[in-house]
Amino acid sequence: MDGMTHTIIATGLLFVAFWVGKFLGRREGEMYVWDIIGNIFNAVKIEINESGEMIITDMEGKVKQVK
Repeated sequence: MDGMTHTIIATGLLFVAFWVGKFLGRREGEMYVWDIIGNIFNAVKIEINESGEMIITDMEGKVKQVK
């Protein structure tokens, strides 16, 4: 294998690995943020309505609205 072919293959694999890592890292980051929000509010369920308000149901079944 000559140097040019090796460089093209290696660069392509690095490009693919970068985008796969970026996609998977973003998903883990989003789940981490929602986990923190759930822990702060002691939430079982979090909904966001059309106007952007969060409606949180806690462990005891109480519903809170956060603007």
